[in-house]
Amino acid sequence: MILNTRTAKFFIVALLFCVGLTSVSAREPGWTADDAATLSTLVANGQYGRVTSLWIERHGEVLYEQYFNGGDAMTHHNMRSAGKTVTGMLVGMAIADGYIDDVNVNAADYFEELKPFANDDPRKQDIRLKDLLTMSGPLECDDWNNFSRGNEERMYLVEDWSKFFWDLPIKNRPSWEIPEDDGGFGRLFSYCTAGVQLAGEIVERVTGRTAPEYAAQRLFAPIGIDDPRWNFAATGKAHLGGGLELMTADWARLARLYVNAGKYVDTKVVPESWIAASLTDYVRVDENTNYGLLWWRPRYRVDIESFSANMMNGSGGNRVYALPEFGVVIVISKNDFRDREAHPKSDRLFAEILTRLGLD
Repeated sequence: MILNTRTAKFFIVALLFCVGLTSVSAREPGWTADDAATLSTLVANGQYGRVTSLWIERHGEVLYEQYFNGGDAMTHHNMRSAGKTVTGMLVGMAIADGYIDDVNVNAADYFEELKPFANDDPRKQDIRLKDLLTMSGPLECDDWNNFSRGNEERMYLVEDWSKFFWDLPIKNRPSWEIPEDDGGFGRLFSYCTAGVQLAGEIVERVTGRTAPEYAAQRLFAPIGIDDPRWNFAATGKAHLGGGLELMTADWARLARLYVNAGKYVDTKVVPESWIAASLTDYVRVDENTNYGLLWWRPRYRVDIESFSANMMNGSGGNRVYALPEFGVVIVISKNDFRDREAHPKSDRLFAEILTRLGLD
């Protein structure tokens, strides 16, 4: 679905209830049967939209696992763009495995056969892998702008998605627009699915395997994910900018890696250095939200303190949270793809959960 600029930006502003930081009142630590019952009633009554599953765990203990609106434990949830974060994990593993030096490599070096690019410009040669992972490259690629040449809906209409990306022109900012505040990061955020797809393509080129094959061996098998479902283009290419379908427990397994410094039980799966790098702020999305390496980093207030949540985020209000400060993993799957209030409702659900957990 194509969104106009105003509608698209709504989804991000809505992450923080549209006004300031989301405020959560702390209470004594604990989780009771009454908490679970109350939460189930609120969700079942539609208070937070069409929730299909809700998973809450703390310090490795599953406190709450419930399914709604036709979902069950075996349902594979398409969390839309939350799958972008999984592509970021594969990049981190390819670096750890020695296939890629680091995030500062020149992305264009992996696509020599596509040169010279259309709309060629020396700045294209300076695009780093990090630019793709932080949504802050120089190309005119903006999924939140219907008129953008790089809008993902245009990408899906052509066969060669890598060529689509590299042939985009350098972006320009109209003189009548107020310059964006980069928050001191020296980068400007521009939500670009095509860039994430390209990052996944780099992983495929350096490993000699498809992203689903590499993910199955290197990421999914070690943590017990044995039935991932990918969406594929007619060309056979996997959608790496979103659309991965996993069971709720499997989404929780992925988030748990980021709570436990890359370990699953006693097995090191994702390098701790990649975890730390991914959950670092690199670019400003809005006044209350920053962005890491394909992780959203919205700020929330707990009484007088605030913290950054780490969030995989997909349209329809789909969320996967990793909160290492509290040892907490939360998965919210929803089917609110046509509801403009989908994200605010998920925020209210998240705030309700944090309050009931007591944030210990």
